[in-house]
Amino acid sequence: MCEPESIIDLKVLIMGTDEAADLWGISQAQVKRLSREGKCNATLIGKTWVLQRGQVNPSKKNKKDVDQ
Repeated sequence: MCEPESIIDLKVLIMGTDEAADLWGISQAQVKRLSREGKCNATLIGKTWVLQRGQVNPSKKNKKDVDQ
């Protein structure tokens, strides 16, 4: 059985669409669309999208690619 000290706090690794929307300055619906389209690192668990924390806003990443 795992000791409590060895359990990783998942909030350090993942975030919800609401938090991603706040961090990226876009709507929660846009985050869900980007997740569905595979443009960000996200997993659908039931009806909830869970995103990897620390990733760059995929909308801004695409705009940089177009500018270059």
